[in-house]
Amino acid sequence: MSSQDQASRVLSPVPNRSVCIISHVPSYYFGGSAVQLWGIGKGLASRGYRVSFLSPDPLKGDGLEIEGLKCFRFPFDLTVRRRAILMMPFTTLRIFHLLFKGRSSIYMLTRQDKPGYLAGIVALFCRIFRRRFVYRVAHLWELNAFERRKPILSWRRLPEEFNKALYRFGLRNARAVVCNSEEQATILRRILIKSRIHVIRNGQTIPKIEPHSNDKLVFSLARMDKIKRPELFVELAKLLPQYSFALAGAGPLERMISLEASRVPNLTFLGPVSNEQKEHYFRRAAVFVNSSVAEGFPNTLIEAGIFRVPYVATYDPDDVICRYKIGYHVTDVEGMRDSVTALLEDPEKQHEISQNIRRYVEQHHDISKTVEGYLLILEKIYRDAG
Repeated sequence: MSSQDQASRVLSPVPNRSVCIISHVPSYYFGGSAVQLWGIGKGLASRGYRVSFLSPDPLKGDGLEIEGLKCFRFPFDLTVRRRAILMMPFTTLRIFHLLFKGRSSIYMLTRQDKPGYLAGIVALFCRIFRRRFVYRVAHLWELNAFERRKPILSWRRLPEEFNKALYRFGLRNARAVVCNSEEQATILRRILIKSRIHVIRNGQTIPKIEPHSNDKLVFSLARMDKIKRPELFVELAKLLPQYSFALAGAGPLERMISLEASRVPNLTFLGPVSNEQKEHYFRRAAVFVNSSVAEGFPNTLIEAGIFRVPYVATYDPDDVICRYKIGYHVTDVEGMRDSVTALLEDPEKQHEISQNIRRYVEQHHDISKTVEGYLLILEKIYRDAG
């Protein structure tokens, strides 16, 4: 494309009802946020919005169409090293250039980068070029950027604090900040304009699945990183050698966890799995275990509910596990052991909880309700813009 064509593309009118989502694409990346935003994008497209994705994944082509959605390359290293702060003006200009590919009136982002600076740059782009910015909170821990800390005493902390400042700038200049739990929203309502904070539950397509027998398998699916703590699941398998365990996922700790799992006879480490493989193991599972330190709202809870699998977790978003009696909230690996044993040794209790969790996801996590929530926000933004 010539420079003249590029200029005409940038300066041409932006289509009405157009949304550019900056996110990984699920077919290239293992992560719950990517799955959520992809489902939201497809839902908005089905309601008449022109939806495009800017993806940091290694797409096979620029402007590639995947499941009816246009996906553009966002070939940018989203990690920042200490001295990269000096390159921030060049970084900003390069990201601005890439954002123009989306050619949308609304830009939507969830946190993709560890420091959080991208939220600030996208918000600045939207302010300068009169677009609208919507931010989706993915994890509770990212809100730590708003914590008051001691004055910066070391140059080593300067880049971290600078990137947190950009993150705060991004959220303060967003037309809407979407949370997937009341816990997140409660924190942000003390900091930001309350009317811009919204709670929309994560959602998925809830197919009709008949009750089925299981293999007394204990299953876990997560990114292999420090926050998800997959090593606790390995420890759990060691404590319960009489049961079969399966662990799936990809990430920076994948090699280490694979090595540890190979030493546990009753544990199978699957690595990254396809949707078909994931469904196969959910159908076999009697219990699902989530060992994460914290979450936004775990997609695995919804997936477990679809397949009527009781949920045991070390984090209970908005107390839904206890309130709706869909599993057990525990604090350590010993609690996991006791809860898993109780479920596997009591078929009646397991059946009761499996019915509860299926009923819960049907009532609260259908993707159509999630999309409706985003439509209300986007339509309000357009009305306010006149």
